[in-house]
Amino acid sequence: MDRVTEHLFAFLKDCMANYHIEVKRGDINFLAPQIITYYRALTIPVVTDMRGNLEQKILYSLWGLCVDDCIDGGGDGQHLLMDTLGVISQLPLGKEVTPQTPAGLVMRELVERILSAKTCNADVGREFFFLDVLDQVKGFAYEQIIHKRKEMAALFEFEEHSAMTKDHRICLDIDLCTTEKALSFFTIKKFRESFKFLGLALTYQGDVVTFESEFFEEKGLNSVSILGIENSLLPPNVLDLESSQKRTIFKKVIPYLLDEIRMRSMRYRDLTIKQLKEIEEVDTSSLERAIIHVIDHEFPGAGLERKVTMV
Repeated sequence: MDRVTEHLFAFLKDCMANYHIEVKRGDINFLAPQIITYYRALTIPVVTDMRGNLEQKILYSLWGLCVDDCIDGGGDGQHLLMDTLGVISQLPLGKEVTPQTPAGLVMRELVERILSAKTCNADVGREFFFLDVLDQVKGFAYEQIIHKRKEMAALFEFEEHSAMTKDHRICLDIDLCTTEKALSFFTIKKFRESFKFLGLALTYQGDVVTFESEFFEEKGLNSVSILGIENSLLPPNVLDLESSQKRTIFKKVIPYLLDEIRMRSMRYRDLTIKQLKEIEEVDTSSLERAIIHVIDHEFPGAGLERKVTMV
């Protein structure tokens, strides 16, 4: 573990202790290095303050963890989202805020850092940061709705809203605030288009990876089950069936649905790479390789890969 990783690991654990954040799924000693490696790999190549960049992404990750664990655990995430909205609406106006939840406290520290950025791209990064956080709040609000009212879930709205909970454009906003290299608006636009598609690719990827636990244990909807219900391949009450019935469905129907969702992930992966290749003022080759590794690492197999044509 290098010095930067050691520092970030300690920073993450200190934040969790200071803001009373607990990891409800998994071991933080195992997850922390993965989180750091993941965000470092998907950082645009021209970032000059890597330590500050990754500290902010850790704060962003912990905020999402707070909200996601609350909603997935059957809790009411609305108070966390309202606390977050209070922070992002008041701090930019110079008003004092006193968050009442771990999510609000973490977001306050992140917003304070975003507001203090003085790099040449910081103004653009800040403006889009607040826009993208609002989108993510909306995404979590949608997840709260379909968690309570599963019959309202629709794949087009899932992609419109729920995928925003993994919106990597927020990471791009942080990148813009932590690089000294001036980027043209064309380059920023292409990065934003690319990172939008990346978020969708990672959302679908994540739904495949976590499907079994959500299906059998958490009884949570994701794109796999929504696709099955919309195409009448799964009954609307599939998550409430007996375990033996679920096992039968899991063997006979779910493999087809998983393949379909994998294909969606890979199509968005290809669109991500296509947008990056249009950027000329930054060498994005290392970022392209990292994205392909992150997506394909979860989906090995040449047979499936051959079904996908690079755009």
